[in-house]
Amino acid sequence: MYGYGECNALESIVVANRGVHFDEREFNIHGSASLSRGGQHVIVHFLLLTFVIICVFDPADKILGAKVPVFVALWIATLLRMLLVDGRLHFAVAPTAYVATFVAIPVLSIVPTYFVGGSLPPEGLTLLKGYLLVSLVLVLIVNRVDLVPQLSAVLTVLACLAVAVFVAIHLNYSRVYDALQPLSYDFGLLYLGKRSFGNYEFLQIYFVTSPMLVIPIAYYFDRAMSEVNSTRKLVFSAVTAINIIGMFLGGTRNNILISVLTPALLWPFYARRRSISVLCGLGVIAILALLFAGYLKAFFDFSEAGNNIRLTTMQDYVRIFRDPATLMFGQGLGTYYDWSARGPFYISELTYMEIIRNFGLFGGLPMIALISLPLAHAVFLPTSRRDRVLAMAYFLYLVMSASNPMFFSSTGILILAILGANIFTRQNPRCKKAATTQ
Repeated sequence: MYGYGECNALESIVVANRGVHFDEREFNIHGSASLSRGGQHVIVHFLLLTFVIICVFDPADKILGAKVPVFVALWIATLLRMLLVDGRLHFAVAPTAYVATFVAIPVLSIVPTYFVGGSLPPEGLTLLKGYLLVSLVLVLIVNRVDLVPQLSAVLTVLACLAVAVFVAIHLNYSRVYDALQPLSYDFGLLYLGKRSFGNYEFLQIYFVTSPMLVIPIAYYFDRAMSEVNSTRKLVFSAVTAINIIGMFLGGTRNNILISVLTPALLWPFYARRRSISVLCGLGVIAILALLFAGYLKAFFDFSEAGNNIRLTTMQDYVRIFRDPATLMFGQGLGTYYDWSARGPFYISELTYMEIIRNFGLFGGLPMIALISLPLAHAVFLPTSRRDRVLAMAYFLYLVMSASNPMFFSSTGILILAILGANIFTRQNPRCKKAATTQ
């Protein structure tokens, strides 16, 4: 009959009428604790949003150099909040085991090189920071935060900037182009220039985090298709279109193809007759392939510089994996190799081949399984349509990562951590119950 607050109020009146002393000091103590918990919650949300903004707009950590300090502050705020709310530090077993395994594999790959060569791999510890970011899973679970909307909003700002830069350059090419060059050479955020595939040339507005735009495309596509109100549906459709355009303007093969394919691949999730929709979607893709056959031929021309480098690198991997020890145990994270196309370097563009080179089959296959968690969850376990749509977007990001070394960084791992945290939260009844009462 009465709500929780109403019951407490009635009980206080009854106690007062009975002449029992009311301890105002105790009330102040509990009130202060409640305010403290609320303040911690606000701080954690602020730090999470700040961290997402840094990862999207300062991926190389050269503008502010704040990525590590904010991440450490985020962990400190989370631990303090656990002590205030629960009075102790505790983490769920499954996500803790997931994070521990994800970090242990690269650590164990580094250790043997130290005992054999007397020193750690030159870049091993540097690359390890990307793997440590997966611990964000625990932060999000403890604070019961779904970070997909915030990430999508921040990335939408990135897409708007790409469109604005494109328009500004066409209005005043030389001045805007020269003004934005420091973002490329000094900060590694934006690359501008003419991109050509065969006889086709166009202006490239490539933000290095633009492949992440596949996530807001999927998120706002779902919002548009699920919305009943026509005005809100139109708004979400417009935001989806902005993200598609922003990703397309990146000008890389991955950006162009995935920005166009993503809506076509997501459409069947919302169709009543899914099999017919899939066939229609494949038909549309086939027609587009015929219409743009010249572009596609140029995209996949092996004589093109980028494709030739990747093909040559694949031949290097064939030679590397002829060594049984390397194939089974790997060379260790951060070890250099004298690549035929680029000389000595500690990483290549072929991400999944590089996983096997670093960790061998013993460590590489489990690592591939760990990064496939959102896909396995969407395929084998009951989940919402939104989660399946985001899993499809994540799959497309993995496809792009196959030929670009962008996954094991603050971009790919950030997406994995956000989706992974949502999975563990929904599979844990205690976390799910607590989240619904917040």
